[in-house]
Amino acid sequence: MIDTNMVYEIKDEELVPLEKYWGTIPKIEMLDPNKVLVFDFGSEMYIWSGKGASTDKKKLATHLATEMWQEGYDYTECTVCPISAASMIGRRTVSKTDLKAAEIRPKWCLLAKLTQHVETILFREKFLDWPNVSGIIRIRATKNKENVDGTVTIEMCDINNLLEENTTPVDFILEGTHLGRGTGWYDNELMKQFIITTTGLKVWHIDEFSHSLLDDSSVGQFYSADSYIVHWMYSVTVTGRELSGLPSKHSAKGRDRSVYFIWQGQSASLNEQGAAALLTIELDNDQAPQIRVVQGHEPAAFLNLFSGKMIVHNGKKMNTKCDERWRLYICRGTLESEVSLIEIPCSTRQLRSRGSLILLDTKNNKIYVWHGCNSLPHIKKNAINAATKLKKNQPQETGLTSINDKEILEINEGMEPEEFINALGQMNKKLYISLEKDQLQEHTPRLFHLSSISKEFKCIEILCPHRASLPTPFPFLQGDLYQVHQPALFLLDNKNELWIWQGWWPNTGTEDQSGSKAVRWQAERRAAMTMAMQYWQRIHPETNKYPIYLVWAGLEPLQFINLFPTWTYRDDIAELNIEDGRNPGEVLTVENELIRLTQSTYPPAQLLQRPLPQGVDPTHLELYLSQQHFQ
Repeated sequence: MIDTNMVYEIKDEELVPLEKYWGTIPKIEMLDPNKVLVFDFGSEMYIWSGKGASTDKKKLATHLATEMWQEGYDYTECTVCPISAASMIGRRTVSKTDLKAAEIRPKWCLLAKLTQHVETILFREKFLDWPNVSGIIRIRATKNKENVDGTVTIEMCDINNLLEENTTPVDFILEGTHLGRGTGWYDNELMKQFIITTTGLKVWHIDEFSHSLLDDSSVGQFYSADSYIVHWMYSVTVTGRELSGLPSKHSAKGRDRSVYFIWQGQSASLNEQGAAALLTIELDNDQAPQIRVVQGHEPAAFLNLFSGKMIVHNGKKMNTKCDERWRLYICRGTLESEVSLIEIPCSTRQLRSRGSLILLDTKNNKIYVWHGCNSLPHIKKNAINAATKLKKNQPQETGLTSINDKEILEINEGMEPEEFINALGQMNKKLYISLEKDQLQEHTPRLFHLSSISKEFKCIEILCPHRASLPTPFPFLQGDLYQVHQPALFLLDNKNELWIWQGWWPNTGTEDQSGSKAVRWQAERRAAMTMAMQYWQRIHPETNKYPIYLVWAGLEPLQFINLFPTWTYRDDIAELNIEDGRNPGEVLTVENELIRLTQSTYPPAQLLQRPLPQGVDPTHLELYLSQQHFQ
């Protein structure tokens, strides 16, 4: 039966057999996020789409798979036909009706489309090593097996994969065309230059029961609790290059194109998100692509639409009053045209020595630009340019009035005037980590998501969607850690030290912290610590010190929090980790924690207690007894 399994992939607009997995049991490693695969199991056919696959490839795969489905089936060269095999089990004679080929598949057969991470159980149970063990259909195990090994062994990933920095340029692909950062793209293989020209831009603000087209003065002004539709109209001009390397004089302008971005604030309601999606369908007369954009994860092509004038304000547009005197914004973005201002609470806690912030005094029409002592020159320049655009455009959403001329005041960390200090509720240096005594840090932090699938420990680098060749001080958000399946592990490389962030055990009432999942979690923690030490050793072979620290979700120290542009304290998650015996602000060294987790012997009294000591495998308690106690 396994020999009848067929898997296809898209190549040159055709379905081509994936020979490596043809006639075998599918494995999780074959599911490439950038591909569309077609699985034909006879009675079931699935069109599986990875998250990174283009819309055109998905449409083509659906069309080709549907054609193949309508052509029927032919298993004459196979020993068994998967469509009729079930009816033949137990027979001694072969019925003439059990055909191995037919022009039409039976009505009870299934043709379905699946997307990565939302696969059905019927699809998942076809795989040999699907990680969600609880969702796999299994027959009851026989009782005549002599040994059952419950030990979890996790193979380390190749450290070389972590050491190699991902230099993939930022690219935005629409309808099979590379748009780069929304301004242009050079194809090295075809030696062609793609020039992107914006021909129009419209933005709608979405309320739960209505929508409104924004005027030009409000384009680029967003609210964190609202949703918006951004209609980008553009054209693509293709040109080559002369032998001298200069752009060719000959060019070909393509048709007018467009795309609808559905921008969702981090606090937008589900109703508004749904209303935005429905309205996009109504507005889309030319069947343009529709792209969902989440606050904080905007692609560079989206940011470039506003030429450095994008501002995200707190709350909802309808409920926000502009009578607040002080408003604080942090400057994000590396390139000038991709800069955005994010409103944050007026508090000393929000200061970052590696960043530049803008404080608005709406009463006196003053714009303060605060530079941290470790803020890089291009970050300072971006903040000044953003302040200049605020002064020129005077968006009404900021609360600045057009009565008097605006005054821009630059402030360096440690030289704050009294009115600035009062606006932030006094200058308490204990509320943030000041880097006044540190050297200028010209690096971009790196973040890796660590997880084990089928006993292999994988490290997936989280890339900033608007990364550039210049250093980016804050490429990640708190949500990158908190919005993944928990408990999770992340490794953050801040050049001078490494941090291992550990998530929390969800309080669903159904998770058992002493079961096999907990054993795997402790094995993953050990693997993460071991791998972090090897990673540091490869980068710094001359040292025997390991500045590698462990932190828990909800209990992070200021040193870790200040590596992110903004931070929201999660008391609900902190309580879960405190209940499990962790302490607020606790920072553990990897060396000490790894010794504790790899302790080889325990007294019997500790092994009889529940919960067991961390790192102890409950399926092999006898291994932790000393020779004296075992006798």
